[in-house]
Amino acid sequence: MFGIGDIIAIAGLVLTAVISAWSVWTAHKSLQLANLQNLFGAFDAANKMTFDHPGLLKSVHGLPDEIDDDEARKIVYLSVLMDSLQHHYGQKYSDDYSKMEAELRGKSNFFSRVLSVKENHARWERLKPVYYGEFDKGFLDAVDALIVSAKSKTSA
Repeated sequence: MFGIGDIIAIAGLVLTAVISAWSVWTAHKSLQLANLQNLFGAFDAANKMTFDHPGLLKSVHGLPDEIDDDEARKIVYLSVLMDSLQHHYGQKYSDDYSKMEAELRGKSNFFSRVLSVKENHARWERLKPVYYGEFDKGFLDAVDALIVSAKSKTSA
């Protein structure tokens, strides 16, 4: 049979274990966030370098050689905008980009205006396989749907 002292000791051990587990979990989450920030920092540096040296899109990322450097810079710029869109709405909606699409569809905002520019439709098609492939299918599908919506508004 356990006495009150034993129960208090056991409760103390359980509390210590819970606090230790919480500390480990918090440290792990902090490390994950730091690694993610480093990754995005590296992407930012790469985007800046690619903007200054658009030939990297051709030699490293496989953009066709017939794309001139000015158009390659525009593709890089659109990619930076799309990365920020993906990052913001990924965090806001836990990577449920259908919610992003619902929020942006039908409303005039910065991204809807960017996506309504006819030349950006072709740029989006060019940058998808260079930057995304099928990795972020939910995001790609949502942006594709927003572009279809933008096209229908401009043709109406």
